[in-house]
Amino acid sequence: MPPPRGKGRFSKDKKPKRNQQSLLFRRKRFCRFTVAGVEQIDYKDIDTLRDFIAENGKITPARLTGTRAFFQRQL
Repeated sequence: MPPPRGKGRFSKDKKPKRNQQSLLFRRKRFCRFTVAGVEQIDYKDIDTLRDFIAENGKITPARLTGTRAFFQRQL
């Protein structure tokens, strides 16, 4: 037996589910290296690089850190 009209799988009465994070205010990300006026990232500067590397050793993606593509490649 088919479902009653308007209550089916394809009815448009459903409201889309919203993620709780989308309701929160998100800060605009900015590139730390551009603001500081850095031209090249020094690979020996461990304190700076530590902020961009996760515990497991992976480099954090630019969409999370906000770094420009130019500096992300240098990381």
